[in-house]
Amino acid sequence: FDDSGNINSWAGTVSATTQSVPDIIPPSDIVSVSATSLGIDKVKLDWVSVGDDANVGIPAAYEIYRSTSPITNDNECRSAVEILNNVTPTAAGTPATFTVSNLADNTVFYFCVVAVDESGNYSKWNSLTTATTARANQAPVVSI
Repeated sequence: FDDSGNINSWAGTVSATTQSVPDIIPPSDIVSVSATSLGIDKVKLDWVSVGDDANVGIPAAYEIYRSTSPITNDNECRSAVEILNNVTPTAAGTPATFTVSNLADNTVFYFCVVAVDESGNYSKWNSLTTATTARANQAPVVSI
């Protein structure tokens, strides 16, 4: 309407869409990862799958990190070398495993595994996980 009170006519419709509530709930923390050396250049990692949004649903992916220095917190975990993996997340409580290959022999490696959801929320690092690769055979040294 204008200053004189004249009202226009309206023949259209108005609609609006509200934004969805952002996902701020991370996946559950992975409470135990075990590492087993499989020789001179491989380590097998085992853990129990966790849920998304605390413990409901399935996370989008798992990220695996390794270091030759101890990993003792989230920052050190996510600053370590990320290992590309093909682990398909499954329902919470099911076993998960991945074998890390192409590692140096006779070396102590530290690992962390975190779950990530579709919104980029990460579970927290939980425990120190370590394994030592076996020493490779070396040619004998002969002194005369």
